[in-house]
Amino acid sequence: MSPRRGRRRAQRGMTLIELLVSLSILALVGVALTAAVDVGLRTLGAGGVPDRLRASGDALAVERALSEDVSRAGCVVTPAATLGACPVTLPAFCAAGSPICLAWPDPAGGCDAVRYRLAGGVLWRDSLTAAGAAASAELGRQVDTLSADAVAAAGWTDAVTVDLGAGPAASLQRTAFTARPLVTEPRPC
Repeated sequence: MSPRRGRRRAQRGMTLIELLVSLSILALVGVALTAAVDVGLRTLGAGGVPDRLRASGDALAVERALSEDVSRAGCVVTPAATLGACPVTLPAFCAAGSPICLAWPDPAGGCDAVRYRLAGGVLWRDSLTAAGAAASAELGRQVDTLSADAVAAAGWTDAVTVDLGAGPAASLQRTAFTARPLVTEPRPC
């Protein structure tokens, strides 16, 4: 083949077969890239790994705080039961429809109390000291449900069972745990 012929062929462009093979390869690369972007968006988008991690963090925060409060409780109030030596002011404090309220003796005298309440998917821990100081702390931003039940044993409780649902609706994580008071009989305030 002469150099002149090679130049003419290069100027003509690709043959039909070369064009079809090139377009097929381009289509495969495009499909693979689209699939990779789709997987990335599902993983990192709403309901993906970051939301699940936040839900797990919320569940751990609730479990830690509630277990700590139950361990020192002298009074446990759930929608189904009131157990222990509860102060007179506790029913008014718990009246907001909270799934669980707890109270324990304050070393300075009187009773400290906490209640857990859900407000628009956010779980709050409200506290009230014997001196009357109130405070609220946000425990979780993605809590869907919280329910608690105290198992009665001779006028007191030996266990508080908690059921918790946390996370986005598409991938709601459910967990249940049992917390136990350290005292075997209620301590009056």
